[in-house]
Amino acid sequence: MKESVSFAPAPVELTAPPLAPDSHSAPEEHTSVKSLVAVTLGNGLEIYDFAVYSFFSVIIGHLFFPASNDYVSLLLAVATFGVGFVMRPLGSLVLGHYADRHGRKAAMTLILGLMSLGVMMVAFAPTYDQAGILAPVVLIAGRLLQGFSAGGEIGAATSWLMEAGGKSSRGVRVSWQMTSQGGAALLGAAMGAGLSHYLSEEALYGWGWRVPFILGLAIMPIGLYIRRQLPETHSVSPATAHANPALTLWRQHRRALLLGILLTVKTTTTFYIIIYYMPAYMVNTLHMPASTSYWVSLTAATLTLLVLFLPAGLPIVCPVASRSCWAAQSPLLH
Repeated sequence: MKESVSFAPAPVELTAPPLAPDSHSAPEEHTSVKSLVAVTLGNGLEIYDFAVYSFFSVIIGHLFFPASNDYVSLLLAVATFGVGFVMRPLGSLVLGHYADRHGRKAAMTLILGLMSLGVMMVAFAPTYDQAGILAPVVLIAGRLLQGFSAGGEIGAATSWLMEAGGKSSRGVRVSWQMTSQGGAALLGAAMGAGLSHYLSEEALYGWGWRVPFILGLAIMPIGLYIRRQLPETHSVSPATAHANPALTLWRQHRRALLLGILLTVKTTTTFYIIIYYMPAYMVNTLHMPASTSYWVSLTAATLTLLVLFLPAGLPIVCPVASRSCWAAQSPLLH
């Protein structure tokens, strides 16, 4: 009889190799303060340059779209504001693709340069009395470029904020993007209120309406410098270098995409109607003083900023709130 022999494997000691330092763990503190503020300020500047137009739409309507009926001038001016929104989806696709190919930092720097060109065209556009039909053409071209760059800004800045740290604080970081939009609305309303208070109507129509655009243009070099100092959060792998991100998004994340759009439609529409359209409505339809309409928008923008700051700023001020309030973040952000 043969003796059965069993071979038991010798015990092997499994030792995990030392973990390489997390690429996000080292700059986590830096990202959550300096870089986060830098991206937030840059995004707010972009939105300010895009949206400040609405606070002066009544004046712009008279200067660039002269008509016997004030409502026609206002309608054309507001339509020019809306033209920017037509370009935003295209900008998000084109510039979002660029951000996926070349990185968030490069994309946000390019976007700021495009916005600068659009603001310059609006700020220094000749009026209808000075250049005839060329005036609204230059104005609309500037608005198209602004809308194109603003469409890319939202996605690139939000992606950077999402990728700049761990998932546990992702919702907090992304909320600063919306907070910057509230700050942009506040700054635009403050500019309108201040200029209407200190300048005469003749000065406002002559040169005062250009001041907010020139101010935004003057700050652009600072924004460009800040963005060039940002760390890159996105790396492109060879396997995905030639992929079509828009097509991939639609095929693999269609449900999340549609839900995200539906989530933002209501708040965005209400935000723009109350803060950006109300000044023009109050002046043209309710025949209220321009200064009063600006102060109403300023109050609304202040309240909006405070409401938006609570989820964005409280977890940074109070770490306990960060762990408790953001423990159940929406799966859409993962």
